[in-house]
Amino acid sequence: MRLRALLPLLAIPALNAQPRFNPELERYLELTAAQVDQLVRSSQDLDRSLATRQRRTADIQNELAAERRKPTLDPLAFGDRYAEIEMLRRGAIEDQAEWRKRNRAVLNATQTARLPALEASRHSEHLQSEAACAGLLERPPQIASFIIRDPLGAGFCASSVPLALRLYLDLTDAQARAISDLLSSHQRSVLATETRIRQVETEISQETAREPIDPSALGVRYVEIEHLRREIAAAASTVREKAKAELSPAQNARLAIVQASAGLAPVTAAAECEGLIDPRSLPDGLFARPSPLFISPRCTTGGLVLVLLPSAP
Repeated sequence: MRLRALLPLLAIPALNAQPRFNPELERYLELTAAQVDQLVRSSQDLDRSLATRQRRTADIQNELAAERRKPTLDPLAFGDRYAEIEMLRRGAIEDQAEWRKRNRAVLNATQTARLPALEASRHSEHLQSEAACAGLLERPPQIASFIIRDPLGAGFCASSVPLALRLYLDLTDAQARAISDLLSSHQRSVLATETRIRQVETEISQETAREPIDPSALGVRYVEIEHLRREIAAAASTVREKAKAELSPAQNARLAIVQASAGLAPVTAAAECEGLIDPRSLPDGLFARPSPLFISPRCTTGGLVLVLLPSAP
């Protein structure tokens, strides 16, 4: 059987692996040891169910491969097997829906009341990103460096205030211009510093190629790069403070809500993994159909989700 499409989202742990529960989520919800045990056992049950469906799907794929090798193709043989794959897929979705219902029932009323804040945190992720780009917040840790070009850790990726953030904070034209001017000035400084860093890196390459290597010459240049990076970080902090000073108390209060939501990001991800909040919706057509999509939501160990898609004949 040939399988394709590995999607790097979360892990399907081995069934005999020791399960782990996210400690941040445990603290946030103030779960008891008995509740944690219930949640872990529930997720193990789901893993076993999905594994059974996945094994059967693999068998069907082998049967389909055998059918493709026959000189005369039987439409009913193909139809029966693809229909079974679809029923297995639907069963997996039902299993996960029941698992989420079962896990949420473990929580008491006080704990359940804390879940909407996690949902809200996820919905505000775009504002967290834009506030970081506009120099109003430090970059949230969950924003990948390959999304924001920020080689020096300046934290900014825009020279003007993004529209969604401007609307959320209800910025005046004068405020938007003042913050944009701060960003533009800072970016010019960063570009100049980046140019110098590239020059020093070239000098380091030249020094490294010499015989013998002069440790003192290398050290001087590495220290210069470190000083330049520290200067950029300090300047970025100053820009953030100046940008916030342009906001009214009410606008700073709204910004604080976004900042607090960013702090909940790791807990939000863990709650989704444990079935306590609904998963992110995926765009229609992301996965080919009919295709078995058995994803273990237990992602506290990190890694990969295996998405099994039938290979082309």
